[in-house]
Amino acid sequence: SGKDPKVKPLLKVLKKIQVKANPYIKEELHNILAVDLPFPIVREFNSEAMFSNGPSIANSTRDLVTKHAKYRKTLKTFAMCLDYLLRRCEETNAKTSIGPGARNEMMSILVYAQPDDRFDLLTLEICSDARSKNGKASESQPNPSVTKGSRRDRNGRG
Repeated sequence: SGKDPKVKPLLKVLKKIQVKANPYIKEELHNILAVDLPFPIVREFNSEAMFSNGPSIANSTRDLVTKHAKYRKTLKTFAMCLDYLLRRCEETNAKTSIGPGARNEMMSILVYAQPDDRFDLLTLEICSDARSKNGKASESQPNPSVTKGSRRDRNGRG
């Protein structure tokens, strides 16, 4: 609720981020994540998440979490959040697809690095049959894909 004194500043920050993101958002892009991480670390994390081959983003970015120990908690939370989003999209695709492995779609997420006031586009492949019963990705699944837009900063920098 907007009446809680702790929530009000967060809602204000989220509104500001949404207004800044509007020029970059198309109708199909609805995911915006704001993180309290420096932009270079966000860029490195996104690249690792897009090109990794592990069973989950949390596992694939483990070395990055170790490298940037100061941001360990935020990076782990960010990775688990992305894994959760992917699982939800995969479950939705599995319910709506006609057969096993019927289609692979892309999920784009605009990631806002709050300290540097910059955006980065993260694009991941959603495979409806990517996870087996034990929660691990299939060995035969392709790597998450990258789009041209994710290679550059959304503010034109970089």
